[in-house]
Amino acid sequence: MAVFAALAAPTPTAPVEGVVVPLDAVQFRWTAPPGVAQFDLRVAAAHAPDDPVFEIEGLPTTEFTLADTLSPGDALWWVRRAGGPWSAPSRFRAGTPADVEVTQRDAAQAANAERARRRETRHQPGTGGDAPPDPVWPYAQGDALDGAAALDWSDVPGFGTSTRLSVTVTDGEAPKVLGPLGGEVVDAALVSLRWSAVPGATGYEVELSPHPAF
Repeated sequence: MAVFAALAAPTPTAPVEGVVVPLDAVQFRWTAPPGVAQFDLRVAAAHAPDDPVFEIEGLPTTEFTLADTLSPGDALWWVRRAGGPWSAPSRFRAGTPADVEVTQRDAAQAANAERARRRETRHQPGTGGDAPPDPVWPYAQGDALDGAAALDWSDVPGFGTSTRLSVTVTDGEAPKVLGPLGGEVVDAALVSLRWSAVPGATGYEVELSPHPAF
């Protein structure tokens, strides 16, 4: 196994396909097999891969910043353990600061547009987005667990004898349910029920049912 690791080639990680980098101070990074301590780096123009522009030997780390300036255009780079086989080539494009800025701006705009599209899809059911998962009901009998014994809710923490007589009933509007809402998946062992407060109320009653028609 140790011999196989020593023969394996490092893997380029940056820059990679589609990335635009500045013409100067290009930083190359790669991952290496265990036990490899020195590396060789080769850079060539994409149109002349057999004619290296730079070839640096004996690098002691898995990253290197090129001090020289590259020519604009597509380029390839390889890395290898010192004296070993070269990795597969990794392609990138060297550009001016303006090229780099345009690429970064386009990438940011595309990411923002994708986030906006996802938000719009989530807020407009039936527009082609993924349907929410079926709710996991926080109860232990009925349709969820066929054949399960009936649950005595008085034994469940947080439930018990009704406190209807100790609750002050107001004539105002009913509280508004804040969560969990339809389609939301909750922890069956610890469900947090939330609602809006009603001015003047000194207590509330909560009723639960596994059936949508409740």
